[in-house]
Amino acid sequence: MPMFPKLEIDDNRLVILLSVANEVNRGDPFCCNIELGTIKQEVLSSVQRCTSRALRFTGTQQSLEPKASSHDCGEQPEPDLNLYEVTTSFEVNLNLLTASRYTERYSYTPLSARQIRLLHLAPGKNPDPLKISFTASSIDNLPDYQALSYTWDSPAVKHYVLCDAKIISVTCNLMSALCQLRHESKEQVLWTDALCIDQNDAAERGSQVALMRQIYKDARVVIWLGEDDSHTWEALELLQQLAGLEVYSQRPAPNEQASSNPDTFTMNSILPFAKHPSWKYLEEIFWKPWFFRAWIIQETVLAKTLTIRIGKFTVPWKHFELATKLLGKSVARQSHKIYIGDEWSIVTSPFTNLNDLRVSLLQSQGGSLEKLLVLTNASCATLPVDKVYAIQGLVSERDAPILMPDYSATVEQVFTTVAQSLLHSSLDVLSQVVGPYLRRQTSLPTWVPDWSTSFRAKPFLHLESSKSLFRACGNTTHRASFSSGDKLVAKGILIDKIKMVGLPFVPNKKATRVTPLQRAYRAFDRMSSGMELLRIQMTLFLCHLHGWEDVVQSLSSYPTGESVNNAFARTLIAGASIVAEFRNPTARVVVEDAYNYFKYLLTQSISNMQPANMGDVNIKWQEWDDAVVSASKQYMSFLEEAAWGRVFFITERGYMGLGPMSAFAGDEVAVLCGGKTPYILSRDANQKSSNFRLIGEVYIHGLMKGEAFQENKELREIVLI
Repeated sequence: MPMFPKLEIDDNRLVILLSVANEVNRGDPFCCNIELGTIKQEVLSSVQRCTSRALRFTGTQQSLEPKASSHDCGEQPEPDLNLYEVTTSFEVNLNLLTASRYTERYSYTPLSARQIRLLHLAPGKNPDPLKISFTASSIDNLPDYQALSYTWDSPAVKHYVLCDAKIISVTCNLMSALCQLRHESKEQVLWTDALCIDQNDAAERGSQVALMRQIYKDARVVIWLGEDDSHTWEALELLQQLAGLEVYSQRPAPNEQASSNPDTFTMNSILPFAKHPSWKYLEEIFWKPWFFRAWIIQETVLAKTLTIRIGKFTVPWKHFELATKLLGKSVARQSHKIYIGDEWSIVTSPFTNLNDLRVSLLQSQGGSLEKLLVLTNASCATLPVDKVYAIQGLVSERDAPILMPDYSATVEQVFTTVAQSLLHSSLDVLSQVVGPYLRRQTSLPTWVPDWSTSFRAKPFLHLESSKSLFRACGNTTHRASFSSGDKLVAKGILIDKIKMVGLPFVPNKKATRVTPLQRAYRAFDRMSSGMELLRIQMTLFLCHLHGWEDVVQSLSSYPTGESVNNAFARTLIAGASIVAEFRNPTARVVVEDAYNYFKYLLTQSISNMQPANMGDVNIKWQEWDDAVVSASKQYMSFLEEAAWGRVFFITERGYMGLGPMSAFAGDEVAVLCGGKTPYILSRDANQKSSNFRLIGEVYIHGLMKGEAFQENKELREIVLI
């Protein structure tokens, strides 16, 4: 139980009954809201003028016997036992001198061009009140300072800090961070967006966000994951053990070759048993809300140094890197003591995904805005425009920023401006468009991507397996202009219509961390050369495959001349190439065979059977052995990347494709000049109009390398509204 000193001013001592919400009763020093309170009548008016949350209530926990009069009539109320089950009674001494000291809000002094505010956190120890001050510094000549990276938390619950005898509101999470970062004897120099930027000044917010690149580049970044609890020490001790084992695994072996894995005996001697709760506590750290913020990507990539704080505990970023690297190794998954349930690649994914992106962007020194918008799609931001603004500092220096952050502009204005700027150079940004059912910003033109939604398939132009293969426009060049501000005018040809659409493939939303395909991939990763298959649940995905196969049954041939089955197998992986090594050097993998074997393994898994005798299968898998396993693993990885969030369809001309979930029979397929993929369009209500709504990009097997333009169809104007 924390010790709470008395606050004495003007000898006004009050006894107050506080009902403290559990979610507010956190942090050190103790901070809370007045939920229920009675005080003497003669000082009631002065207390009302005070901002209750600006007061720091401290005291000693009392018994459940009430200490205050409920109606100021000298009568002691009867205890309400139901109330006291969820409340805490405190005897408190309050400072009531000059109420204006607590009610006057701090007013920011305007900044000059290329200036930022640095926060000076006065020394002290809990529960002394927090005191801060600001200095304006040139962005070109900054002192040593720390930048705080944290989650803003709900603004509904606020606390206040004193700045020059005036108050500034802060969220509970920021209050906790400042309390932990405060030093007992020396001043701390910090930068934190919520306090160092005047949040009520839209113009200043925009100009300061434009300086974020330099702010974090010059800072030592402290990542605040939140307060520690009674289990944090166990989780971090396990993290340190994992990091130490990874360092141990990198030691030179007696033959001077680095050991790739620590031996299982060493791991079992150090790590806790499989069902030890510390594994669960560690998982909870990896799923802290901080890992899903849009702003943290820029903050971690640009930082000079990275340190993670959880309450009073400090952990270097490198230790997280080492621990997750070990957990990704096969020896870790094979250890019977590891509490992972074969799912640690998913458990650690919030950190590993962020760190992989961080390393990639550091190596490439940033990227284009179009690419960054794809890479950061899954991140979250309270304000939709921050999905764009939060990555401006990561745009490579060779690519000039597209726009200055403007918080007075609407979401529609910002997204449209970004799309227009990108469309001046290519049509690639159209691949990020999602159909109407996934849009949140319904007022956007259909050709403008809605970057506020995170649930969308990975654009075909960004698939690692086949992104360089697509040139549906052939040798045609980019032609696009804008009409009436919200219309995109392009040249192209209408080549086909959608005839049938299968079910969309999406993961089970009730188990968002682990999709069926991810389960299967880890199962294949555990398979030995003897084809030992883990018994995993794959019914959902197999149903999708069977449903898509039913759609294909109407085709007797394929326009390219290849077999329907091979075209189907290639369509599901968006034309990616399968590479495998065979014991027989003359053997070659056939994608159709890789698909069939992949489906065969899924069937065996669902039926809870061991793999059948290979001779029973009507393909020469006996000669392929490990190669077909490798091929099927590749196939599954490519399929997951290409098909997730999409539907399978066939066209009236007999082509197969993958497209957006908003696609319907009757929608038209177009290829635009300069467009690397075909697009699905929905014609305006007037069937003779040249106005269309863009539904999204598609992969159509046999039409991805300019074949449509070889048919000598006449170009027409296509207006996207």
